[in-house]
Amino acid sequence: MNPGQHKTANGVLLALAGLVVLMMDQGTKLWAIRALPLWQSRPLLPPLLRLTRVENQGAAFSLLPGAYWLFVAMAVGMVAAAWAFRRVLFSAAAQPAGWGVAFVLGGTAGNLLDRLRWGYVVDFLELPHWPVFNIADASIVAGMGLVLWGLMRWDGRPAAGGGKDKP
Repeated sequence: MNPGQHKTANGVLLALAGLVVLMMDQGTKLWAIRALPLWQSRPLLPPLLRLTRVENQGAAFSLLPGAYWLFVAMAVGMVAAAWAFRRVLFSAAAQPAGWGVAFVLGGTAGNLLDRLRWGYVVDFLELPHWPVFNIADASIVAGMGLVLWGLMRWDGRPAAGGGKDKP
């Protein structure tokens, strides 16, 4: 496989990862809407995890309730930033960042779909002393961790155009 084919295959794999995150997020939210009464809670793995469906009009973990257009703009901005920095994020040395971007974009798309469809985000996973969240929120947080890890590994050279990544 030549380098161009490898980059294309890697890009397809990362796009599929983001799509899997989106499908898992939307599937679990649809299940939560059908199976969990609003604002009621039931234990799943007591005392660690409860299922509590809420309608979150804020950001991840219920921050800044009511800032609908701000969150839509932030979602669009995240996609634009991923595109603008794609050469860094998808370089071999920064490889964890590529997976992180896939998770962040999949999660962002899931929450954006909720906002556009319902005007709020469906959250249903509850840990002790933590706001209720969903698969998209968890993917965004995990994805940002991978992006930071990848950027710490990056050697500062672009993936294409003559630069070589660290092994």
